[in-house]
Amino acid sequence: MKVKKYMKWVFPFFIPIIILLIGKYNTDILIGISSCFLFLGFILMFNPTWIIKPSASELQLFKKNLKQKFEGYENDIDEIQRQLLRDFRISYVSHAVLGCIFLGFIYYCILLSIDSKFSYGSIIGLTILFLLFFLFESNSLLRSLFSRKERFITSYYCNLLKNKNFVDSLTLTNSDRKNGSTNFDEYWLNKNINIHDLIMSINQISKSFEKENEKWVLCDGHKSSSNQLNLAGFISALINKGYISKTITISKETAIVLKEIFYIPEQKSGKELQKLYGKGFKEFDVEYTKYFEEILLEL
Repeated sequence: MKVKKYMKWVFPFFIPIIILLIGKYNTDILIGISSCFLFLGFILMFNPTWIIKPSASELQLFKKNLKQKFEGYENDIDEIQRQLLRDFRISYVSHAVLGCIFLGFIYYCILLSIDSKFSYGSIIGLTILFLLFFLFESNSLLRSLFSRKERFITSYYCNLLKNKNFVDSLTLTNSDRKNGSTNFDEYWLNKNINIHDLIMSINQISKSFEKENEKWVLCDGHKSSSNQLNLAGFISALINKGYISKTITISKETAIVLKEIFYIPEQKSGKELQKLYGKGFKEFDVEYTKYFEEILLEL
């Protein structure tokens, strides 16, 4: 894996050699190929997702980091949203434009190399330029503000800040959370129904939930650790039926959202959430899921 990871650092040294060989053969072909790659490079600068494909857990982390920027500004959500959106747009566009300028400079240096008949100095210069481009673009050896990953993050932040559901979720205060009114919208896929309505519908068919201190309680086994198994099965069934996004099972932070909605008793081991996210979520008995899927089929 390490060999594969560092193989790309060979390219800055081989590309000038390839340019030299093509240029010696036919300069028109070299100019044509360089122009095509210049155009693709421009596209890459403004479309970082063209190559980089973040995982769902990374996207969840980015979203969490963005939410932290609003902490302490609960009364000025709209103003902070506008300021952040403006700053991220400026950052994204400026970094992409600077990347395009740098690529244009490399293209210009290739044309100069043709005029200089590919002297040793021009080849060394091109090697340094390509090395700098890979160094800043890849974000592998240093954290560069001009990297493809950073451009993706700022672009992703802009899209989130323009998303009404995301902005609305930020208006939920800490006191609201303590009162059991946790925002579930960012995971909910079926916008025509909410968690409370769904539970009421389930209870009309089979009494599975009760309300205790403004939190839902799974009737079966809710006084023991089996509660998390029941709840994990319920969440799994909702995912399978397309009610909520699978991203809610990724991290402990998202599992805590479930704990804010449903009653889960504290355990001395401190593992009351272990079956609600990550590897633990994938290992619970599927019988719990089947039970709730059968109930959901009756709705």
